[in-house]
Amino acid sequence: MRGNATIVSAALADAEPAVNIYGVGGQFKPHEDKQRLTILVPLSDNAKYEGGGTAFWSEDARGPGRSRASTSAPTLVLQPPAGTALLFGGEVTHAARPVRLSTAHSPLPLHSFGHTS
Repeated sequence: MRGNATIVSAALADAEPAVNIYGVGGQFKPHEDKQRLTILVPLSDNAKYEGGGTAFWSEDARGPGRSRASTSAPTLVLQPPAGTALLFGGEVTHAARPVRLSTAHSPLPLHSFGHTS
């Protein structure tokens, strides 16, 4: 510890960081990252597309073994502004919601990090 700061050692998961790029219809099915910490950073302005966002399911809503996550409505959907980090535990069931319309000339990137230690 130096002053009031604690030095923390961290390691990224294999294949991280990653940039996922979603075009119209692009999505990522409900899943868990199985890391200690997941950090998602949207890189596109919400005004340039419709749909999208990150959906989350509570344990009750997803069902045992994620059995209902693909057929039940998510508990929460977030569409934060570009550059805003979403941080959550790697056991949380989440998905990238489908992009319905894009006014941008390029796909929508999302930067993600998985923290293993």
